[in-house]
Amino acid sequence: MEKKKNYRRMNGIVGGIAVVIMAVIMVSCATVKAEPLRDYYVNWIKEQGTLIGKKAVILNIEMPERTPAKGGESFLTDFQFNNNARWVKKDVEALQIEQQMVLTKILTEAYITTFNAEVINADFPYGDENPTLQYFTKPSAETKEKIVFICTSNEADFIIAPVAQIITHDRTGDGYHRFTDITTSLAIFNKDGEMIATGSSHTPSGRIRFHAQLQVEGLREVFETAGENLQELIFALK
Repeated sequence: MEKKKNYRRMNGIVGGIAVVIMAVIMVSCATVKAEPLRDYYVNWIKEQGTLIGKKAVILNIEMPERTPAKGGESFLTDFQFNNNARWVKKDVEALQIEQQMVLTKILTEAYITTFNAEVINADFPYGDENPTLQYFTKPSAETKEKIVFICTSNEADFIIAPVAQIITHDRTGDGYHRFTDITTSLAIFNKDGEMIATGSSHTPSGRIRFHAQLQVEGLREVFETAGENLQELIFALK
């Protein structure tokens, strides 16, 4: 009889421990965000070190329309037919415009610090084009002509041409989260329109909750890390 009591007591203890462990796991999953990875590369086509002390034009960062990864959903799919969340769509669009300017400022300040150079910011005349991540790394002849014109007009030696893009993936297996990445691609040209270097920084996020307002907050956090990665990319160019 005593053994049966002990057996029941042990069952109660084990059950209690299991409940505590499950609670800890659930709280961890709800509160701990995966640290975004830092991933960037630089490819020099001409001799490295040519940028130091040279006047440059840095194009203001533009972000093309959000692009889902293969098989993924558009970042704003949630908001298209949800009357209660249409205001969040506006918040996301406002955040993107705001962060384009923030990323441009980070890029400009990092460049000035790294190369001790005079910098001018300028818009690029895209017209009706929707720039992709390869817009400047694989430029058309017309794009090169515009680059030379901007350089010449500003009496600059180089032009730094970046494009940033939000890439969204399908929902995770639980149906409540999705991954959202931000990639920045840039190309550096001399005043003759020759490409001298390219670079890219990729910021994959942790899981972002599949909920309107939480997606906005999660995206802001990914943008913050993308800015840090962009800084590292510029430092790596030296």
